[in-house]
Amino acid sequence: MKLFKSSFLPFVLVFCIIFSSCSGVDTEEITEGSDADTTTKIEDTTDNISSDESEYKIDEEYSYETWRKNAYDYLKSVTITADGGSIYISDDSATLAWGTSYMLDALYKGYCATGDIAFLDQFAIYAFRVYELMADKDGDGFLNWGTGNYSDNGEYKEYAVHCGMVTSITGSFVCLVNANPSLAEKDTPLGMTYGEFAEYIIDRTVNHLIPTYDRDWDEDLGVYMEHYRRISLPHNQYLVMAMAMMKFAVVSPEHCEEYIHRAEKMLDTFNRYVIRFPSIDAVTWCYDDIMFDGDESAQDTEDFSHGMLDVRAAIFGYENGLVFSLEDIETFANNYSVFMHRDAEDYPMLSSKVDGTGSTTGDIYYWIYDIAMYREAMMTRGMEYLINSGTSKSQDSLRILAYHPYTPTPEDFSLTYPENQEESVNPDFSVFCWQRAPYANYYCVQIAEDAEFENIIVNRDKIQDSSVIVKDLPEDSTLYYRVIAKNMSGEETVSDTYSFKTGEAK
Repeated sequence: MKLFKSSFLPFVLVFCIIFSSCSGVDTEEITEGSDADTTTKIEDTTDNISSDESEYKIDEEYSYETWRKNAYDYLKSVTITADGGSIYISDDSATLAWGTSYMLDALYKGYCATGDIAFLDQFAIYAFRVYELMADKDGDGFLNWGTGNYSDNGEYKEYAVHCGMVTSITGSFVCLVNANPSLAEKDTPLGMTYGEFAEYIIDRTVNHLIPTYDRDWDEDLGVYMEHYRRISLPHNQYLVMAMAMMKFAVVSPEHCEEYIHRAEKMLDTFNRYVIRFPSIDAVTWCYDDIMFDGDESAQDTEDFSHGMLDVRAAIFGYENGLVFSLEDIETFANNYSVFMHRDAEDYPMLSSKVDGTGSTTGDIYYWIYDIAMYREAMMTRGMEYLINSGTSKSQDSLRILAYHPYTPTPEDFSLTYPENQEESVNPDFSVFCWQRAPYANYYCVQIAEDAEFENIIVNRDKIQDSSVIVKDLPEDSTLYYRVIAKNMSGEETVSDTYSFKTGEAK
């Protein structure tokens, strides 16, 4: 694995139609796989889930085991074999972005929550088919996906936002595999190992998908431009590319500096347009902004769906030490309570705009659960909405399970990179990876000047994935690092401590 050997669219309706159609898929019964790492029996509890506004009694509907069952029910509904089935598969980039990428993210979360390789097997089947559909239809020398959905005459075009939606989640998958050598050696249903499949994704992404849009990068503005009209892209559309670059920087060292540079520029650009309200610890922002003379007029306040893409990019930035702080992310999360929360009928709902304006929407779903660790009320509200609204739990079951308030105590896990007593770690861009701990909802990464961690120089808490990039470590130094796995109740398991030596800054 080369990592360790070298240093815009109203998509909701379409999306719901696509995902509601899968409930009739005829599959064999799925049980928890024999490779599942998590086998602890969960006992019933009568404790309460509490939020800032209310308390919800933990009964069967709210229990960890109920949502675990819901997650496996979703897995059944999307299960196909390596050579059969066709749901969610298309060479149309709009479908891939606003449909398939959400399913891939859910399956990824399912594995993270359960440790069951059955979720990753399905991820691999779908992702492989998606990547095999890449083609050079516009003759630019790069394989990609495109669509004719957004032109009057159906002309084929390729969009950075669609690429970013898919590659941001496949990048997380590759980071997961590369951080776990035993997983990398396991066979996928594709006739290759997980490590080989990860290399396949890296090759197609860094040699085709990402460089397709080099033509549209504007270094001065720090954003990607729309290729066909030469205007700046809306915030969510360039930020998903930033997310992808942060992930592939971890697994492609030869591109690390370039990708982190661009991701940091994009995050900084977005940060400049965020409007802050310190007195109430909240923010707001627009769907897009005018960035130069001749740019299109800006649209109004960001909507909830695209807004979560913006927030998720900020979370990725914080996790990798770029632009946003933990306090910034907490403010984004607080925004949903300060501005957006609305009580309607018997369950909580949200405003359709991030500043609290607009219609009332029931769309408490998808990636909003990623902010549960920063604002616990969002988890309880999301559970309450799905239980009482009659909405299909589908993908959200896996995300709720990944951040469930009563997840068991994390189990033991191992650090991966840097290896213990690793020499000459790059102090400019240092990659830290660890195997996922069964039952961990999130992690804290600590780097210190001493093995007792009395002089901590990096303390990055609430990391959702199993890898981070750390910039600007002291050069020519012996340092120590450890990772703390935590659940939503604050219970934790601490890894071993590894030492490493940094080289000279380049």
